[in-house]
Amino acid sequence: MVKHFLFIWLGCVCGVCGSFAQQDTVRSYDLQEVEIRSSLPQSSFRTTAPLQTLSADKLEQIQALQLSDAVKHFAGVQVKDYGGIGGLKTVSIRSLGANYTGVAYDGITVADYQTGQIDLGRFSLDNIAQIRLTTGGSDDIFQPARNLSLGGLIEIIPQAFVPSEAKRDEIKVGLRTGSWKMANPFASYSRALGKALVWNMSGEYLSSQGNYPFRMDGEKRRRNHSEVANGKWEGNLTGTLRNDGQLTIKAYYYDSDRNIPGAVISGNTYAGERVKDRNAFAQAGYKQTLNAHWALLLNAKYSYSFMHYFNRLYLDRESRYTQRETYLSATLRYRYSQRLSFAWANDGSSGNFRAIHKDKRFLPSRATILSALSGKYETSRLTVNASGLLQAIQESSSETVSLPDRWHLSSSAGVSVQPVERWPLRLRISYRNTYRLPTFSDIYYPSIPNTRLKPENAHQHNVGGVFVTSLGNLFPYLSFSADAYYNRVENKIVAIPLSSLALWSVQNHGKADIKGFDLNATAHIRFASGFSAEIGGNYTRQEVLNEQKQLLRYTPRHFATALATLKTPWCDLNYSLVYCGNRYYNETPSWESLVAAYADQGLSIARNIHYRAYRLHLSAECLNFTNRPYEIVHAYPMPGRSFRLGIKCIY
Repeated sequence: MVKHFLFIWLGCVCGVCGSFAQQDTVRSYDLQEVEIRSSLPQSSFRTTAPLQTLSADKLEQIQALQLSDAVKHFAGVQVKDYGGIGGLKTVSIRSLGANYTGVAYDGITVADYQTGQIDLGRFSLDNIAQIRLTTGGSDDIFQPARNLSLGGLIEIIPQAFVPSEAKRDEIKVGLRTGSWKMANPFASYSRALGKALVWNMSGEYLSSQGNYPFRMDGEKRRRNHSEVANGKWEGNLTGTLRNDGQLTIKAYYYDSDRNIPGAVISGNTYAGERVKDRNAFAQAGYKQTLNAHWALLLNAKYSYSFMHYFNRLYLDRESRYTQRETYLSATLRYRYSQRLSFAWANDGSSGNFRAIHKDKRFLPSRATILSALSGKYETSRLTVNASGLLQAIQESSSETVSLPDRWHLSSSAGVSVQPVERWPLRLRISYRNTYRLPTFSDIYYPSIPNTRLKPENAHQHNVGGVFVTSLGNLFPYLSFSADAYYNRVENKIVAIPLSSLALWSVQNHGKADIKGFDLNATAHIRFASGFSAEIGGNYTRQEVLNEQKQLLRYTPRHFATALATLKTPWCDLNYSLVYCGNRYYNETPSWESLVAAYADQGLSIARNIHYRAYRLHLSAECLNFTNRPYEIVHAYPMPGRSFRLGIKCIY
């Protein structure tokens, strides 16, 4: 029923939204251009839930090659890395799991029906203006309903070329090279098409042999069978229309061919596993202010992905996976006054998944309707928001598998208040309910399809405060935030290996309690004679227990990051730190299952050279300069000391 009703329902929604556009009787006038500047850190001061941002300048300071390298520096974020450039990289916010974290690229989320986990290694940072992380909710009610259904959202905001009379196009070229035969060229070209449209095309290639050394049982060994080669192409068309209209069209293609080195165990020298990935999507977004009260947001996307996995050591282990999704979204916002506004967001998606393995074939499909009603009241000292989200899901399969239709109503609310006007202190409290369906891997990959698997239901609570001030010319910017959180997950889905790693049992394991707090501090220091410094860091303390009061796997009690930059008239010197405490890869802590704590430290030096209309950026980096061996995932050693050189030219 859900699947048949999906597109008819969305068509009605778009028709209703379009009728408001026809009611626009406001006359338009051409006004002189006014430039408005705002400080990015201030935007997180008034939010009802934690909001963290990384600008393009910060990304250059933390030696970030991929998105996974950047998000490590957000408070409460843990990246599960299976080693090297080509290893799988997924992110978990506040130990909820990778399935609760969404990735939105230029405003539209990336979906994965197979595992629900988005590989952050697919996204580069060469053409990114900002990365934003919202945890447990967002104050922006003018967005798709799918964004409101997630426990946390990573937003990737691309850089936008702004043409002028003197400059109608822009060229960017760059190259990084480093240890273990790493090569990463990048190129981008943007050009204005008339007064309203800007066209951009970019491409990137990354290759590495990845055969870094490591030690096992006191013996020096080398990580073999870890070659990786991937390429990415992207085309964009953006338009600025009358009455604050915005149009974005994007086409994306990603091609990856990589070996999987496998787990390091005694006597294992060759894994024989290989994966080929093909990912492509086309998306379009349209935002328009209809009149003084109404605004419309429309999004559409079609995505396709293909993965071919095979193991040369076991000829029967060869699988092919194909995913397709059609996604439509319509959001209508009504601004009653400058303080009070409402939004009605409606999303529909229809996706199918095809898995072929030996003599087994699975062809499940899933149709989803999301409808969210949100409201926000905002003044200079008070922000209040609330939303209700209705989800309707229908699944089907070519197998003799019967899955029930599912309906769920989620809610969220948040309050942020500045108690005293002259004090730059803001207090906040928020709640969000997140409903997570089992993935197709959870249901169909066990030896017998698990049709009784229940969806997870998470309740996220947060209370905290943020303090932002300045102390004269020496300290132009100081900020400190503290947030305590409690997450309760019902029907927690856990995968347990049986007789071998190829056979798993996926079960609901009751409830899980996640308690912790995040601390975040940043200071800008301005010295004399063109010298300045930026120092920042965050710390997370948490405890994650299942219903039997056992620690969940890979959940450290302590986690911290730090970043320090010294800016001089000649160059910038950067230091970064990522620290993770002890973890256990079994739910019963023991010395045998201990994954030891580690501190990954990096150094870099960068210089910007400006000559007429040219900008040249030079960088040299040393990662893990202490050469300390460590693991993020058990039996997957991470690289030791490595080096990278980079050059980027912008014209």
